[in-house]
Amino acid sequence: MKNQILKKRFLKAGIMIVLLVAADQITKIVADIVLAEKTISVIGDFFQLDLAYNPGFGFSMGTGWPQWLSMAIKILIPLSAALFTFFRLKASDCTRLEALSLILLTAGAFGNLIDRLFRGYVIDFLLFKMYGLFGFQYWPTFNVADILVVSGTIGFAITQLLAAVREHEAEKRKSEAGHAGEGEPPEAQAGEGGVSETEETSAPEVPETAPDIAEEGER
Repeated sequence: MKNQILKKRFLKAGIMIVLLVAADQITKIVADIVLAEKTISVIGDFFQLDLAYNPGFGFSMGTGWPQWLSMAIKILIPLSAALFTFFRLKASDCTRLEALSLILLTAGAFGNLIDRLFRGYVIDFLLFKMYGLFGFQYWPTFNVADILVVSGTIGFAITQLLAAVREHEAEKRKSEAGHAGEGEPPEAQAGEGGVSETEETSAPEVPETAPDIAEEGER
């Protein structure tokens, strides 16, 4: 029964990852064709579709690194995400939110890995103007895979925070229950059936009328 549940869980996760990676790649292919010679304004200057090629990581980090080191990290990160997702999906305490978050994270990581392996760079095309907020005039161009990675990371962080809160509350209730038990009167600590050990070991009282009944019998 448990194996069947795990198989269904992994099957659903695999299908979702494949579909998300496919969606990411399709949007990149379309952007590479449509935005090759123009920029599309979606919401004025605030949101634009602008094609950009990123040979490094987020915010163009790693562009000056040795090629072997850069490629090793680019491959290691998605594989680590996939491996961690695999073990967490097997765990009995893995919640739906955590599973979904890890699926999004893994799909986004592999979406960008495909770009790096087959193109040598990542296709970005989503551009937002920040108007100087956080020191940015424009936020670095990103793509669907980046959205998946960020969403998955935030979701996973929320699950860990909720788990920590639940664990803290459980420890608090356990501690309060222990203190309450120590302060109970002897009557509340009686054994099964509501009879205390003192009552069980004490001898039964002999009725005062017993000697009178015996004397009447002798007469």
